Amino acid sequence: MTLYIYVTISDYFPNEIGSLDKLEKLWLGSNFLQGHLPEDICQHHPNIQQMLLGGNKFDGPLPSKWSQCKQLRWLDFSSNNLRGTIPHEIGDLPNLEKLNLGVNNLNGLIPSSVFNMSTITMISLVYNQLSGSLPLNIGLGLPNLQELYLGGNKLGGVIPKSISNVSQLTVLGLLNNSLIGTIPHEIGDLPNLEKLNLGVNNLNGLIPSSVFNISTLTVISLGSNQLSGSLPLNIGLGLPNLQELYLGENKLGGVIPKSISNVSQLTILSMIYNNLRGTCTIPHEIGDLPNLEKLNLGVNNLNGLIPSSIFNMSTITVISLVSNQLSGSLPLNIGLGLPNLQELYLGGNKLGGVIPKSISNVSQLTVLGLLNNSLIGTCNSNFVSINIHSILFLS
Repeated sequence: MTLYIYVTISDYFPNEIGSLDKLEKLWLGSNFLQGHLPEDICQHHPNIQQMLLGGNKFDGPLPSKWSQCKQLRWLDFSSNNLRGTIPHEIGDLPNLEKLNLGVNNLNGLIPSSVFNMSTITMISLVYNQLSGSLPLNIGLGLPNLQELYLGGNKLGGVIPKSISNVSQLTVLGLLNNSLIGTIPHEIGDLPNLEKLNLGVNNLNGLIPSSVFNISTLTVISLGSNQLSGSLPLNIGLGLPNLQELYLGENKLGGVIPKSISNVSQLTILSMIYNNLRGTCTIPHEIGDLPNLEKLNLGVNNLNGLIPSSIFNMSTITVISLVSNQLSGSLPLNIGLGLPNLQELYLGGNKLGGVIPKSISNVSQLTVLGLLNNSLIGTCNSNFVSINIHSILFLS
């Protein structure tokens, strides 16, 4: 028996459900149910396989007796007000495949039993108050895990090298914690990894070269750490499927490799707030990225000219090169190759010359930021055709 309730209800957990002794699937998500979760639900529903109660107002602790639901495969209590610790007994569910306890007020350590559930494919504990560190043998008890979301907690310690043994892993989300140490080289041994998010931690040292050779990756997010070193010159040769690259707010130096142009699926390239440097360090080849939508290289030490190829990217919507040492002038035909550009930030550089009249052809432009440069001439007549909601920073 399956019970789906899609209507909006506001009350405590319905007692009448207890009489449905053959119930297998219980979906009561996104309502206004409140109060504590019933302790005896497994006693009344020994065959239940799915309990989806996310998006309610349940509070109190997670009942430890729910480990008696031996047929349970999918447990979702996300987006409630649950508090207390995660009971160790949750690891006694022999068939559990999906566990989602994200966006609650759970605290304390993550029970080691959670990392020894051989059937689990997805674990999400995001945005709680969980502390402690990941077990060093995390990769030894999760042969089927595909998605691990632990972001938005208070986890410390290092990323265990044994994570490389979770061979089915496609998503590793550890953002917004207090992780320390280096990124283990062994992460590059994950053959199916698609999304790697380690941003907003205290990670330091070099980015392992192995990370840039995971052919399955679509997202790399390592922003807001203390990572140093330079990008490998062959960065573009091992990432055929990468779509989003976030490396901002670190201590990366060196140049932007020309081979970045080989990451042909790239839509977002963000390296803001680093120490990138060198003459003409914005390679002309960036303009060869056929799908790039957002380019953010602001607040670095880049100098030289802005490659003309950047102003001929038909897919680009945001260009931000603020607070560098870029010089030269804007191309007179700037408005002819940017049909989708919405935001252009070039402030805080050493740009000279005039503002081209063709800027009026960038019909989608909503923000034009050119402040703190050395531009000359007049500009009033150049903006007649620009969207009335545009914000201009020209001082």
